[in-house]
Amino acid sequence: MLRVPSWRALVGALGPLILASCGGEHSPAPLPPLGPPPAPAAALAAAITAAEQQSLAALPAGQGRDLVATNCLICHGAAMIEQQRKDTGAWNRTVTQMVAWGAPLPAAQKPMLIRYLAKHYQVRTGGLEPPRP
Repeated sequence: MLRVPSWRALVGALGPLILASCGGEHSPAPLPPLGPPPAPAAALAAAITAAEQQSLAALPAGQGRDLVATNCLICHGAAMIEQQRKDTGAWNRTVTQMVAWGAPLPAAQKPMLIRYLAKHYQVRTGGLEPPRP
């Protein structure tokens, strides 16, 4: 669990810096040196939670899965896609909006992506999960 310092701890730590920048009496403590940035793959692996890894692994096989991985997962987690339940028209509107916002999906591949999403992440009926192949 991420621990956020209290406001008193923040004021205590930042107070001398603020005073020094405003001409106060205190001189700021030297900042610790920054280490080398983590390797991109290591940083990414550390940021992905176990639940997200499970959601990614649970993307159903089929034509369009790779399109989700290369076009949707660059901004969204697999869990977010997994929780969406839409019919074909709603997926079409969503994909169209994502492309307008910069998703790199080639126009020729849009129908395949929409078919995949509508097949595997369709509207739930009667509160029951649709069968997954």
